[in-house]
Amino acid sequence: MKLPAASGGESSICREKDIYSRSLTPGQAPGNALATRFKDWTHRETAAPMIKIQHPEFELWGTGIHARSGVSCADCHMPYVRRGSVKISDHWIRSPLQHVHACRTCHPFDEKELRDRVAEIQDKT
Repeated sequence: MKLPAASGGESSICREKDIYSRSLTPGQAPGNALATRFKDWTHRETAAPMIKIQHPEFELWGTGIHARSGVSCADCHMPYVRRGSVKISDHWIRSPLQHVHACRTCHPFDEKELRDRVAEIQDKT
């Protein structure tokens, strides 16, 4: 696949045969961090170098019911809104609690119950 670059030429990232060939799997990341001595922060009590998982929300989503049901990130975090007679995707990525109406597309519960369910789930994760 070739995408145009801003200058009109071919994007260098698209010239890659497989842009993911140099990516690390989750299992490789800790070993690579040790080998390169990379750390995101130092543990206060043990002084151990620590790395953080960069996108734990994606990993939780990817193994959950929403992913299996075909729900994308944008469905909850950038739901459709009406601007006059036009329906557009809201491009302010934020908590689904700011868009509880998006949840009601699939979950037929009132707003309070949805908020309570989200709070309960978030408190357990």
